[in-house]
Amino acid sequence: MSGKWVSFLVGMLIGGFYSAFVLIGNHERETRISTHLEGQTFVDHQITTCRNYNTKGFWWLMMMGGMQYQTEHHLFPQIPFYRLPESEGIITEHLEAKGRKICYGPVL
Repeated sequence: MSGKWVSFLVGMLIGGFYSAFVLIGNHERETRISTHLEGQTFVDHQITTCRNYNTKGFWWLMMMGGMQYQTEHHLFPQIPFYRLPESEGIITEHLEAKGRKICYGPVL
């Protein structure tokens, strides 16, 4: 096997693990839903099926590509990842006015 293939496979393994590490935790709640989701509004469904990581700061934003703001991303996927931190406050304020809140949890 040539060095190029080994480099490719190692890169895919590292990239796959990194993607799984970042994304699976944001969606773990989908398997824990005990009630049926039919009849829920789009916003309620997004809040129920995802969570944010409780990590803040520039380093985390770069390492996770903004995926620690998963709920904001699900509600407004067109917002660039570097604008998600400022959108968090706006979205949280509007959700609280409607009696809803974003779920937060640890990375691990």
